[in-house]
Amino acid sequence: ETVEKLRGWAQALSEAAQGQGSEEHKATLRSVAAGDILKHADAEVRLWAAKSLAEGLRIFAPEPPLTARQRRAALDLFVEQLRGLAQPRGANFQHALGLLEDLTDIRAFMLVFECEGHEDELIASLVAACLATARADERGVLESPLARLLADVLGECDDIPETALRPLLDELVAAPRRRERGGPGRSGDLVRRVLGNLAHRNAALPINEFLNRSLYSDASAQEGLTGRPSDEEETVEASMVSQ
Repeated sequence: ETVEKLRGWAQALSEAAQGQGSEEHKATLRSVAAGDILKHADAEVRLWAAKSLAEGLRIFAPEPPLTARQRRAALDLFVEQLRGLAQPRGANFQHALGLLEDLTDIRAFMLVFECEGHEDELIASLVAACLATARADERGVLESPLARLLADVLGECDDIPETALRPLLDELVAAPRRRERGGPGRSGDLVRRVLGNLAHRNAALPINEFLNRSLYSDASAQEGLTGRPSDEEETVEASMVSQ
């Protein structure tokens, strides 16, 4: 019954044009965001709650009628749904894929920057979810929307959190090894696309500063301060500029 109600709400919201939200649409969006629906035990209920929220964010962008707590709860739910895409044979995979495309199109994760004091935590959680999903992406259908989503969010950061950058760089090393062992996934390709996109945005400087702090300092210690970059550094920097 709850799933059918949420399906109906999602359909009703999808029929409204952006900027043309009514009081009834506001009430629907608030009903989805309130109470226990976002943490319901049934995964299908949470999926359709997320789809309804995405439609509401589209209608009322850039200022959805949600409290700060509701916006944070919505973001946590969206991240959870991204992790669900790591199960490509699940019954609701196509609906979850449609949600990813919607969230990317409406730039829903820009709400991260309105969650003052929690931005780094949310961005790190988003990066972790995208990497986990990309590792299970056997067909390559998720790489493009995931790369666009991550590049949009990270490109807006004044300073990209190290808790987000470090996993991306680590994945460049781990992904090829995983594939050599016959493992699935395209997480390395995803990271290269994201870093390539960021190299043409204002995020290039903080990425390079991070590389200098981490990779070059490690290489100097290992090579006796010879000043020659390691093979890993050259690989990472080449991956950034090759896109």
